[in-house]
Amino acid sequence: PVINTMGLLKTSLVMRRLYDHLRARHPEALAALDVEGFADWEAYYGSGSHLLKYANLPGTDLIGLDFAWSDPAIAREGLRVVLDAFRQSSLELNRGEQRERGRYLAAQVADIRARLLAVRGKISRYKAEHGLVNPKEETANLARAQIDLNTDMAIVGAEASGKRSQVGGYRS
Repeated sequence: PVINTMGLLKTSLVMRRLYDHLRARHPEALAALDVEGFADWEAYYGSGSHLLKYANLPGTDLIGLDFAWSDPAIAREGLRVVLDAFRQSSLELNRGEQRERGRYLAAQVADIRARLLAVRGKISRYKAEHGLVNPKEETANLARAQIDLNTDMAIVGAEASGKRSQVGGYRS
């Protein structure tokens, strides 16, 4: 992963961010290089190997990074720009991977749900064909039926009470 991550330093985002920063803050430095526009910058920057040096530090997940420029202040700013562009590229890469992983997992959940429903359907058909009864399931069904019956009885009782009061009103 570190080698793949170092590849982000070769992206056009790094080149673009450096150009934008130098154009905004140090146009004189670009003029000294005869860079008048982005096309000139692309030609000057090339692969970036003359400005950026980076390597994986042996035995670690750390990346050593050097940014070379004749003016130390510009070199320090340029290194910050490179690091920010690297972080942004890495973040976008990670977000893309997370989105793909999420899509994959959502598809897996849908597949598992469909398989589970198919298995439950087979179990139900088997029970129906062979007249099998699950005591726990039947107990739960009876409990639900009792609750439904009690609820219906309470509703009928309330309606009867309302009708009694209405009949009492007619009598008086």
